[in-house]
Amino acid sequence: MMVARGKTAEGLALYASLDNTPDAMPLSAFIPPRRAFLLIGLGRAREAMPVIAAAMKRAESGELPTGLAANLRRFALRTRAAAEAAGGDAGAAQQTAALLEKEASERKDDVNAQSSMHYALGMAAVAKRDYAAARGHFQQCTARDWPCQQELAGAAGKAGDTAAADAARQAVLRLYVRDPAYAWVRSRLEAKSNKS
Repeated sequence: MMVARGKTAEGLALYASLDNTPDAMPLSAFIPPRRAFLLIGLGRAREAMPVIAAAMKRAESGELPTGLAANLRRFALRTRAAAEAAGGDAGAAQQTAALLEKEASERKDDVNAQSSMHYALGMAAVAKRDYAAARGHFQQCTARDWPCQQELAGAAGKAGDTAAADAARQAVLRLYVRDPAYAWVRSRLEAKSNKS
């Protein structure tokens, strides 16, 4: 929430301090990839990569319950695809998306796995500047996959469909959800709307 309000340094410092809390709950494992996601949004994708790598290592360490580890791995992979796309590495983004595609093919009934796959495939398409393909993937994400909805608005605009970009933006902005990821995405979309 602090980062969404423009207090970037304070917000990132809070994430870092939470990450180092000695008696943190297992769910705190998601703090590093969330911090990485914020870094990517701030144009600091290179800085995000070691944070994502550490989250992947923890997901694969065996220290977390199986379900939690699988969710952490998925979240870290989709964040990595975003960082790779932001860095312009289309090949790496495609390889990361392929890992999520494999998982989604094994979990066809898992809407979060499907949404993560489409998000990553969309980011790989963005890295290739294929905004029509990116838009097609982002449209298949769940409505509450806030980063995906943000990317949908961006891809539609870059594909030349300003009406669809505005509609995607407004679909998020007309909601009020108490969730840090939503607050961050909303602040980014509001900033984009104000520039328009």
